[in-house]
Amino acid sequence: MMHFPGFVSRAILCSRIHQRIPSALSSFSTSSDSMASRSAVGFIGLGNMGNHMAKNLLKSGYPVVVNDVYPEATSEIQDLGGEVAETPADVAEKVDRIVTMLPSSPNVLEVYTGSHGILG
Repeated sequence: MMHFPGFVSRAILCSRIHQRIPSALSSFSTSSDSMASRSAVGFIGLGNMGNHMAKNLLKSGYPVVVNDVYPEATSEIQDLGGEVAETPADVAEKVDRIVTMLPSSPNVLEVYTGSHGILG
């Protein structure tokens, strides 16, 4: 009988992650709760994908706190009721969950570990 320790350990890890997904998503209610009762979601990077994703969160009733390297990219989200933060660190101070939609590794490093990064 052949053993595949790497495969088995990855399968066990995936199984454990799969078991945790429902509880991790439980705070994202799908009921018709008011915006005030939902946890705000941070969103950093409002390009082609990020802008639409942040707008969908707003349309679904989630308060959104956004940041983008180009301040003009945040205006549409602000017009729809989203809050604009000046830096990624400001986003991190205001929310428990952050979605980043960034174009490249240097951008990711800057947003996470830069002088005003979310891990700051």
